[in-house]
Amino acid sequence: MECCTVEMEVQKKTIQKLNGSSVIKLDLEFKDLTILQIDVENSRLLEDLRISGNLFESLPDFFENLTRLKILHANENKLVILPDSFKHLVNLEDLQLIGNQLVELNPSICCLVSLKKIVVDENLLTSLPAEIGHMKNLRILEACYNKIQKLPDGLCDLENLTVLNISNNEIKCLPSEFGTLASLNYIDISDNKINILPDSFKSAPILERFYANSNHICILPEWFAMLPKITILLMRDNWLQGNPFPDNFGEVSVSLQRFDFAGNSITKLPSSFGRLVNLEYVHLGSVIGQLERRGFQNGNWIPELSEGFGNLVSLTELHLDENRLNCLPDDFGSLCSLEEVDLCQNMIHVLPKSFSKLRKLRKCLLSQNHLEYLPNDFGELQALRELRLDNNEITELPVSFDKLTDLMYLDLFCNKLTSIPTCLKVMNKLIGLDIDENCMKMSINDIPKIFRGNKYAERNPDFSNNWRGKKRADHFEPVIEEVSFSHDETKEVEEEVQEEAEWNTHALEHAVRQGMAMWRKSTQYSKYRENSDSYEEEDEDEYDEEEEKCGDDNEVEGAPSNVIICDNNAEPENWEDELDTGPYEREYNYVYPNPEPSRFFFIPAEDHPMCLQLGRTLFNDNQPGQFEDAE
Repeated sequence: MECCTVEMEVQKKTIQKLNGSSVIKLDLEFKDLTILQIDVENSRLLEDLRISGNLFESLPDFFENLTRLKILHANENKLVILPDSFKHLVNLEDLQLIGNQLVELNPSICCLVSLKKIVVDENLLTSLPAEIGHMKNLRILEACYNKIQKLPDGLCDLENLTVLNISNNEIKCLPSEFGTLASLNYIDISDNKINILPDSFKSAPILERFYANSNHICILPEWFAMLPKITILLMRDNWLQGNPFPDNFGEVSVSLQRFDFAGNSITKLPSSFGRLVNLEYVHLGSVIGQLERRGFQNGNWIPELSEGFGNLVSLTELHLDENRLNCLPDDFGSLCSLEEVDLCQNMIHVLPKSFSKLRKLRKCLLSQNHLEYLPNDFGELQALRELRLDNNEITELPVSFDKLTDLMYLDLFCNKLTSIPTCLKVMNKLIGLDIDENCMKMSINDIPKIFRGNKYAERNPDFSNNWRGKKRADHFEPVIEEVSFSHDETKEVEEEVQEEAEWNTHALEHAVRQGMAMWRKSTQYSKYRENSDSYEEEDEDEYDEEEEKCGDDNEVEGAPSNVIICDNNAEPENWEDELDTGPYEREYNYVYPNPEPSRFFFIPAEDHPMCLQLGRTLFNDNQPGQFEDAE
């Protein structure tokens, strides 16, 4: 009998039966199938079955005949439960059930003693089988993005387990014997509610990657001083305080490459931190996006960096934003591999002289500090592409800034510059510039601005008569305004009168449809207020003459039409009658929009639903005696 590997092409919701050959591998992925129908006689030698991306709600019972099956991928289906026939797949080694609707795993799955890998991410699991410890050969267990609240004690019997990923669940504590697992080199327990790590951990000497982001961990156990092979250590957004690291941390964990403890309350790094010579990435700043920070401190509380920090010669990216740094170490410029540094929202007054030795630095963020000046040789950082210096106290830029010809983004917003930097003449690659809110004595319209403009791809003539021929935004090209330096900056500029901005028609249309109101200050009224002094200086006799001329219109000549002069001869208002209706009551009548052609309104169709009336306020009823003293 000839064996072959067959990849079948099928129509939706049907499968053709196999004839004449025995199948070793069957690929039916992403066919939108609802029923799995396989010729069992020709599939007894099947070892690899892939049925991901279909619409299966259950698996058939004939699985018990697939005793040679080693690989089963059934991701992205609608499976709710696994059949009992699973226990007959004694040779199964790789089981993947990602993105289904499994509420629980059938306990019969624990009879699969040959199983080495099981992946059940993105389901609805609330627990794992208590008998999971029977799978002695299991090496990879991934169950992230579920609703698991507690791990079974049998998990600690998986002596060959090397990878454990239980992130994004609702786990509050780890099993008491979790530290007895001796083969783990990859652990991810991020995004849970865990507050305590085990006191001892047999896998510490071989652990390579440890992820514990977004938990409630307050203390690092002693085995953090025994991580010689650790390369990635991420524990951002926890509750760590003070100096949680052992003193010899840097001496032991020399293989560490990525270190992320952002969003904690750490005040000090270990004295041996500078010995992590293989470290490439350090994040001790904020875990919140830039737009959501709102000026709060979301990083750590580090006032100074440990001695020897400049020895991190492999460091390429450093984030220390939103801390309490008031200075940088003198050897900071020794970070010869540094390409990106974020020191925003600290209390730094002066940069060290060695800062200009960071010749590979491409992105430098120094916003919201207390810098008054920059080093004279700051322009030696010729690799810079982005420089953020906004919200400082800088009065002038050093002459060496002319060397930063490759700079693309320059932010000097809200400083104390008194003139336009002359270095802008040579920065021909700028596509982002902001020097507003400085101390320049000139009109805001005279301050140069650079912004990004849209550049669209050429239209394809082959699609000129359909939607494919519309322009597409492939990339952007800077639109640069010419900068003029002939302006006399010493001359005081009179306060200019801003022209009245035009209405935004899109905003108006949205407001009308939502039943909202848009207001704008009346320029006519402000002009009338400016001339109010002249009205007060007029003689009363002349004013009376003008009042007589206006007759019943009750308007003052020269004043706007919305300013009305009281008529003493008018009948007094009857407040008693109005109080009977209640001060907060009003009629609610729906009126269709004007059927005339309008710029904003639309004409409702006959089947268009009526608009809902506005809800009344909570103060509809008058309290007894509320207005007895109205007189």
